[in-house]
Order: sequence, then C-alpha cells, then structure tokens
Amino acid sequence: MVGTRRDRCTVPSAPEAHMPTPLSIPVTLAIRLDGEIIDLNSDVRVWGSLPMVRDGRREWYLAESSEAAGEKAREYWADMAANDPKEFVCMVGEQTLIQWGMGHRAGPGTTQVKSLNEWLDLHLNTPEEHFASYDSSEIDVMIPEGFDVDQDYTAQESVREAQVRIDAANASELDDVAPEPDDLLLVGFAQLCEELGFVPAVAYRHN
Repeated sequence: MVGTRRDRCTVPSAPEAHMPTPLSIPVTLAIRLDGEIIDLNSDVRVWGSLPMVRDGRREWYLAESSEAAGEKAREYWADMAANDPKEFVCMVGEQTLIQWGMGHRAGPGTTQVKSLNEWLDLHLNTPEEHFASYDSSEIDVMIPEGFDVDQDYTAQESVREAQVRIDAANASELDDVAPEPDDLLLVGFAQLCEELGFVPAVAYRHN
C-alpha cells in the first residue's frame, strides 16, 4: 500500500469549480455502479483532480480509465512535494524522506521503495488508495445497453429514441404509465457523459 498520514495532517482543500451545465436537463444524470442505478445531482464538480458526482449524500470520483486516474493521483502528490513541502513531509514522514535520501527502502505505507519518484509511481497502479477514501476500491462503470461509446453522447439515435419514449410517458394522463428505468438510465448516462466530456469507465467512492 502507498500509505500517507491523512489522519495526522490537514490537507488544504482544493478550490471547488463548477463545470458548465445545460440550461435544462430533461432527465436526471444517472450511472450504474455495482448493479445499482444511481440518480445524480445535476452538477459535476472538479474536486481533487478528477470530476466528482453525488446523489445527495454519497460522492464518487469518475475517470476515463484506471490509468488516467493513476496519472492524476501521481500528479497530486508530485505537486504537493514540489509546491507544499511542509505538508508533504507531514504526510509521508520525515524519516521516510531521510531514508530515501540515503538510497534505503522506506515508505509511509506497507510498500517500501528507494526514492520519491518510485513512491510517486506507485500511485499509477493504485489510484483507489488516493481517490476511494470510503473503501479503497475501484468500481467498474456499467455502460447502459444501447449506448455507443464511440458516438456523440446525446445525439446518437438510441438516446434520442429513449428521450421520445420518456416524453411520451411523461405526457400521458394515465396513472400507470411511467418512463422505463432503462430509458431513464440511457438518457441520464448520455447527459452525464456530455457534462464530463468523456465516458467514465471507473469510479471511486469518496464518502
């Protein structure tokens, strides 16, 4: 494990930035994680190098791939080491840095390496240790049936057809007529991809 002293140090919060959203979103943003269809809030936040989504109480970081998340995790710690050395010393430990300077194996976690660069590289393969503070797990995002990752997110025919069915159900005066969950997921996921600017492949639960 990479290991840092998050419980003993105060990490400055990154400034919150809101990505632009459409003037109206006809269907709630949605994603399927671990078999659960999750309706998300309509805002996507950039927080801690990756975009974050939430359903009111739970929060997840999203990434295009595990490799992309690993690069972001490495960048985070490399930036701290270069620009906030006091905080970095607090997080990894002074003795660890001394041992690295002497070329000895050391580390704040269970994995021992011989240098700062080797320790930074550990994050490339374990982004969940940085982003998934809830359970240190990486979750595969399930792509909705009918969604083509290689086409425009909201313009593809399957998404437009699902939206037509949703509109028809919402316009019905019959009490027992409601949009199909699969249609809501398909359109909601397409809207989410539009907000993100990419198709998420992995998620990391933050809280």
